[in-house]
Amino acid sequence: MSNALEAFLGRAQRELDDAALKRFGEKVVSRWQTPLFMAAMPNPTCSATAADPKYGDTVTLFLKLDGQNIERATFLASGCGPTLVCGDAAAELAQGKTLAQARQLALADILDLLETLPRDKHRCAQLAIEALHTALDKC
Repeated sequence: MSNALEAFLGRAQRELDDAALKRFGEKVVSRWQTPLFMAAMPNPTCSATAADPKYGDTVTLFLKLDGQNIERATFLASGCGPTLVCGDAAAELAQGKTLAQARQLALADILDLLETLPRDKHRCAQLAIEALHTALDKC
């Protein structure tokens, strides 16, 4: 690759990164780049997938229980970056909770954790909560 092309691509990437930070904020972008809980879980105690038919996004939550406690939570997502970020946030919020505590998690909890998710992406957080609640219903 030529030096000019490398320089151009570097500038373009910095501009895209700056635009993402401006629109989504540091917490969302950081989680987007390095999700902490993204993994398929072999032999989960329960799992569920929620889908958004309008946009085609999906979030699958996997839960491993130890009695009434969520010992481990992971997720897989497809769709836009904010859907991935919200799946990651839902898994983080669920992990370590009792089933009763996890059932109380709501859209506002993901929004509070992420702090700067744009309003037009709140549907992604709702999708992640739906996947979590559906998984809990199967436990």
